[in-house]
Amino acid sequence: MTAIDDLNSAVTSLSDGFTTLDTAIQAELTAITGALASNNTAAIEASVANISKITTTMAADAAALTASLPVVPTPTPTPVPVTPTP
Repeated sequence: MTAIDDLNSAVTSLSDGFTTLDTAIQAELTAITGALASNNTAAIEASVANISKITTTMAADAAALTASLPVVPTPTPTPVPVTPTP
């Protein structure tokens, strides 16, 4: 597998994970809406805690992907001598 294939695989994996986590967040937001309607403070607090846990996981996954990428050095331009024309 080439480096670009590795990168594409990692990004695909991260994207799939984010989609799953976003679905979980949407479910928690729906739970909050229901809890608000029934004035259920404990359920609201639990949903907020769950969303915090999910977004922390998302941030950790993104940081892990970034850390796994190789450092690509910035190329130093080579000066090209210019010969004046008469």
